Amino acid sequence: MALLTPILVLSLISLILGIMLVLADKFLADYGECRLIINSEKEFTIRGGSTIMSYLSANRIFIPSACGGKATCGLCKGRVVTDVGPLLPTERPFMDKEELANHTRLLCQVKVKKDTEILIPEEYFLVKEFLTTVESITPLSHDTRMYRFRLIEPNEITFKPGQFVQFRIPKAGEERAYSIASSPNAKNIVELIVRLVPGGLCTTYMFNKLRVGDQIYLTGPYGEFFLREETNDPMVCVAGGSGSAPIRSIVTYLSEKQSDRRIISFYGGRAPKDIYLTEYYGEIGKNLKNFRHIPAVNESTGADGWKGETGLITEVMERSLTDVSNWEAYMCGPPAMLHYSKLLLKKLGIDENRIYFDEF
Repeated sequence: MALLTPILVLSLISLILGIMLVLADKFLADYGECRLIINSEKEFTIRGGSTIMSYLSANRIFIPSACGGKATCGLCKGRVVTDVGPLLPTERPFMDKEELANHTRLLCQVKVKKDTEILIPEEYFLVKEFLTTVESITPLSHDTRMYRFRLIEPNEITFKPGQFVQFRIPKAGEERAYSIASSPNAKNIVELIVRLVPGGLCTTYMFNKLRVGDQIYLTGPYGEFFLREETNDPMVCVAGGSGSAPIRSIVTYLSEKQSDRRIISFYGGRAPKDIYLTEYYGEIGKNLKNFRHIPAVNESTGADGWKGETGLITEVMERSLTDVSNWEAYMCGPPAMLHYSKLLLKKLGIDENRIYFDEF
């Protein structure tokens, strides 16, 4: 106890000093006018003191961020050419060695305190803000719904199957990322599959407050997870939870193209009540001759009427796949599911560079 007391006192003093520094920076520091230079092409004169992400958003340059700037999603990355100080502890978990070496930062964490130059992907300039109307809300399972938004202004979106948009919660200033479940051929609608997350800010709003006819802002498209169309190689798709959304977009798009690619799609749930879209994929199978959808559960009592595959999704995949060395894989779902699915697919012969995934 005698040793703990000074440690607690020092910790308290450090905390108080930290809070004072934050407050002083917020209310007393005046960084004056600063230039924010983007990709050596665009330049804004701004009043310093806020984060790079807030200035970009204010100038209608929308960068991905699923956490509203709280440094918990790690999506808002960009290279900061100017020396703006050391990496913050909140940024380090999201950086690999290459990113550390090329001065990648989380743009929600770096404040502009002087002239600052950054580099961001050119595709961010193509991201738009869409005013939409909620056209329908369709229950898919006990905890999952499909939301259909009709675009008002602009009234068309161009995206690749697999990409995502961000949903803005009205009056909250928060956004969350959701994969698009609809086909890119349906240019004036966006469909999202949303699973209720207990305590989740956005899903609670969507399940309890959002109604048909409400107007909502979406931004997008975003993301490097999308269908590669330069080959016609067979493909395996793996999804769990609301990870079925980008897979639905990919499969629907290929069905509309009358693609002859061989596709095996796996969807894993804990129990039969978690399984959805089975009938939808059944209809797709009538149109897409080389398509097969395999839903599976790892808990079935036998009395629940489940007649499909059982076991972990990797066990079902191993029973269904043999040599897939010339295949591609598209996967979206919980990290553990993707990790073990990736190990299995590599064991079955798929080149790691041809395994595309989006974890959440």
